[in-house]
Amino acid sequence: QLSVAKEGFTEASLGLLANQRRRQLLTGLLKSLRTIKTLQRTDVRLSEMLEEEDYPGAIQLCLECQKAASTFKHYSCISGPSELYPWRKCHNSTRHAVLHIELNSKLQDTLEQIEEQLDVALSKTCKHFDVSHYTKVQLAYTLLGKTQTAMDQLHMHFTQAIHNTVFQVVLGYVELCAGNADTKFQKMQYKDLC
Repeated sequence: QLSVAKEGFTEASLGLLANQRRRQLLTGLLKSLRTIKTLQRTDVRLSEMLEEEDYPGAIQLCLECQKAASTFKHYSCISGPSELYPWRKCHNSTRHAVLHIELNSKLQDTLEQIEEQLDVALSKTCKHFDVSHYTKVQLAYTLLGKTQTAMDQLHMHFTQAIHNTVFQVVLGYVELCAGNADTKFQKMQYKDLC
């Protein structure tokens, strides 16, 4: 009878240990799934940051998300509209990195969108310089590792702004001197106006 009790106790203990181990694994999986869900929803926060012209913050968030996404690259989610079935579990499979590729692609697209918006923001500094705005833009380019690109773009934008301003002044003078003669000066090249 003692041996039966001992065997029952051992089986119960092993069952408890197995259940505890399963619980730990499921808790870890749940934490990973919550992180993945958060990563997939960062686009809302990124859009807000871009709207607020917080380019450095948006870039940092994007880069952090890319780093976190690489942590979970071993998950590939079951195909189907996961937003309709959030309870669908992710699993390891031979099709590794489906989620990672999609998420990284989305984050890379967002970084490219940020760069485009940065270029527009940089061009605005040519006509209306604001130290705080310029500082944010420069910090953003630094985070991207593209300070030389920023300088090249700034040079191009200043050249374009100067050209456009000078063209408008010369065009105004030519139109003033020509009187009412409608000769379509707008379409002429700068050197021809001179």
